[in-house]
Amino acid sequence: MTITSSVEAEVLAGLAAPGDYDIPWQQSGECRRQVKEGIRDVKEIMRLFYPTRHSTPADILVAKGMCEVCPVRDECHDWAHETREPNGIFGGETQEERRLQRSAARRAYKGKD
Repeated sequence: MTITSSVEAEVLAGLAAPGDYDIPWQQSGECRRQVKEGIRDVKEIMRLFYPTRHSTPADILVAKGMCEVCPVRDECHDWAHETREPNGIFGGETQEERRLQRSAARRAYKGKD
């Protein structure tokens, strides 16, 4: 995935400080906590949570590990599914995992006819 500079700036600003577009639960996320406490910088969080073809499996595991201990994991997960978020790791799932779940749900629904 390629993030355009304006989108990247908006997301980076959202991670660094509350913005007008923030969803209230986002400020309580583990990813935000790590930025606020200086454990990781915003660019590292972006790299981990928005994997590219250059990302390693270890990068994805680090992001998912943060999701495992996140106090708003369920809200994040539900939001990503409800909004059909096309990119990034949310609530411990990659975009591909969410896509596969939607496909499986569609097949199961069609099978009920």
